[in-house]
Parts: sequence; C-alpha cells; structure tokens
Amino acid sequence: GMDRITDSSVLIVGLGGVGSHTAHMLARAGVKYLRLVDFDQVTLSSLNRHAVATLDDVGLPKATVLCNHLRQICPDGERLVLDPIIKMYTGDAEKDGGMLEPPEGRDKWDIIIDAIDDVPTKANLIAHCAKRNIRVISCMGAGGKADPTRVHISDLRSASRDPLATAVRQKIRQLGKREA
Repeated sequence: GMDRITDSSVLIVGLGGVGSHTAHMLARAGVKYLRLVDFDQVTLSSLNRHAVATLDDVGLPKATVLCNHLRQICPDGERLVLDPIIKMYTGDAEKDGGMLEPPEGRDKWDIIIDAIDDVPTKANLIAHCAKRNIRVISCMGAGGKADPTRVHISDLRSASRDPLATAVRQKIRQLGKREA
C-alpha cells in the first residue's frame, strides 16, 4: 500500500524532459528518497521539456533546480530526502564513485529510472542493473511522438519499432560479449 511508496528509494539518472517529470511526480506521490543524477545545466532550448525549470534557472544544474522546486513542494526533509548528484554517469565505477550505491541502511534500490538519452551510457546502466538484479525502468524513444495511447510498456527484449531500443539492445549484447 501507501507505506511501500512512502518508504521507497528511487534513483533517477537523467533529469531532462523525462527524468524531471518522473522525479516531480514521484515526489508528489510520496516517495521518501530520491537520488537525482545529471551532469547538465538548464538551457534555453531545454525549458520547454523540463518539468519545473524557468527562465531564471538557465545555467543552473538540472539536479539543483529540481531539488529546489521539490523542496518547495515538501519542505520536510524527513518525508522527502533529496540527494542530488551533479555528475555524469559513465558506467565506470571509479569515475562514478558511489552514485549507484543505495542509500545508507538499504541493500539495494527499490527501482532505478533510466532517463538517459545516450545509447552507450543507457546500455551500461541497464547492464549494471541486470547483473545486480535491480529493477530498472528504461525510457526509450518517445520524443516527437504525438499519440500517448500508443505508448508500449514491455521488456526491452520485446520492444519493436523503436530505433533507440534496438540500439540499446545491440550495445548491451556487445557489453556482454566483452565481459565473457
């Protein structure tokens, strides 16, 4: 029930058009712990896609802007724990530090949201989750689409007619062969 939501921890990687809306709605739904990862800053050209950014936020890190807005919605730091990381996820454990490590007192994330728009990075994150049996929702190619009734939710292996999903699958296969 609601306790499961209010006690959950979610990692969102990529805070653009998809990730910022996801974080916003999860915070409003009552998720307790959100780690928000993005290296990028709000730009004029990204304002139309970002969930909460305004003209005043141009030039600021997306993670900071999102945290500031979410803190206005829920000022109670015990009900909503925000953990922004202004850094690029690379898939290299040394470079990434502990960004994928779950919060203190947890053995793993309840879920990881992949809202990355770069194929190799997206594939690295999905492979990381698969190896550790961490549930991941990966957002694929919905950009420029106009009919929300045609959204398809499936396992990556069965996604069809989506060039991004196809490219990610191929990259994950390459990653698997390199590690074998």
